[in-house]
Amino acid sequence: MDTNTTATEPRGGSRSIWLAGAIVAIVLALVAAAALIVSGDREDAVYPPDSPEAAFQGYAQAWDEGDTDTAWSVLTSSAQGRVSRRDFREANTWRDEEGYRIWIDDRSGTDERAVLHLTIETIYDAGLIGSGRYEESSRVTMVREDGEWKIDTPLVGYHRW
Repeated sequence: MDTNTTATEPRGGSRSIWLAGAIVAIVLALVAAAALIVSGDREDAVYPPDSPEAAFQGYAQAWDEGDTDTAWSVLTSSAQGRVSRRDFREANTWRDEEGYRIWIDDRSGTDERAVLHLTIETIYDAGLIGSGRYEESSRVTMVREDGEWKIDTPLVGYHRW
């Protein structure tokens, strides 16, 4: 009988735990990627052309395309007075590779003044783990000016100035 024998873990035991952990991590990553693909398939909402929501969509589209003149024209004269046109234009060039998705969650108000309740999702590069996301809520006041819906909240991009 050998008295120097000690109880040890069978060879490869810790490797199988690591392998199982790696498989679980890969499966979770695939599930997360599938969820992102499915959630990214949402279609844009369609609003009546003469609605505050459609005016805000026009602003968002112009901003995203870098058309600051069109985006600027959707602000009321009062909002334009609170944001310099130069700062407004320059802010559009500051945009990095972050992406935004915006939902109009609710609307309240009258035929001449409406408040849009928004959810703004920012999508950013999170390095090795892919992309990250965070959401914030915002409100934008829309008023009729010269017969058209315009944004009365001083905005630069999607944020209050």
